[in-house]
Amino acid sequence: MPGEGWRSARVADRVREELARVLTREVSDPRLEGLRVLRVEISGDLQIAWVYLGLGHLDSPEQRSRALRGVASAQNRIRKRISSRLGLRRAPELRFAFDEAIDEQSRILALLDEVEREGVDR
Repeated sequence: MPGEGWRSARVADRVREELARVLTREVSDPRLEGLRVLRVEISGDLQIAWVYLGLGHLDSPEQRSRALRGVASAQNRIRKRISSRLGLRRAPELRFAFDEAIDEQSRILALLDEVEREGVDR
C-alpha cells in the first residue's frame, strides 16, 4: 500500500489543479491577472498547502504585492471551493508565495546570455 507521502503528493496535485481553475475562471479580481499556480507542496497531515505562484512577463515587485493581496482577499472562497471539490473534510490552510526558483533560473539564463554575447563580440 502506498505511503503517506504518496497521498500528500496526490492531494497536492489535485489542489494545484483546482487552485488554477478557481483563480483563472472563478475569481474575478484584476490583481490576479497573469497569475499562475506553479506548484503546491502539502504537509503530511494535509493541513497546510504551500502554493508557489508565478506571473511570467508581468512579474514585478508591485505586481507580486498586488497578486498576494488579491489571493489573500479571496482565500476563504478558494478554500471552500477546493474542500468541496476534493471531498476533503477540511481544506488545507493555503500559504501563498512566489517561486524563487523561477527567479534564480531567469537570472542564470540572463548571465549565460551575457557570457555568450561577450564571447561573440571578441
